[in-house]
Amino acid sequence: MVTFDEVEYQRWLQTAGDHLRVARHDAEGRFHSAAVLQAEQATQCALKALLHGVGHKRAARGHGLLSLAEACEGSAGLVLNGDDGQALARLARDYQPTRYPDALPEGTPMGHYGEQDAEWALEIASRIVEAVEATWDRLMQETGGGRA
Repeated sequence: MVTFDEVEYQRWLQTAGDHLRVARHDAEGRFHSAAVLQAEQATQCALKALLHGVGHKRAARGHGLLSLAEACEGSAGLVLNGDDGQALARLARDYQPTRYPDALPEGTPMGHYGEQDAEWALEIASRIVEAVEATWDRLMQETGGGRA
């Protein structure tokens, strides 16, 4: 039987929500590369919330969105459609270029990201957060919400 850690799930999910709010604020302020960075962080934290919640803390280490999503699919039954998988791959590519100018051929992250990039990143991050929440709710319903 799986025991669930509601406290850790909520801590990580709240952090995902915080990053999502910062991403929206950055996008509104036209800090597009920062918005993409924060959206990527929100996505990471949401996936890690699910892993921590189902007791797979070891799988929650690391930063690769595709690996985190795969671990969530295997350990918690997270279901993503094909478009979300492709979107995660694209968002994962932004992990370093949104942070470090030496990850780019020239210029700075601010010069490489625009409004459409920020809007797209916010959309995928929001979808992943919602998918994580739906998965957690389903697990709680199916199991009667067993707690750690």
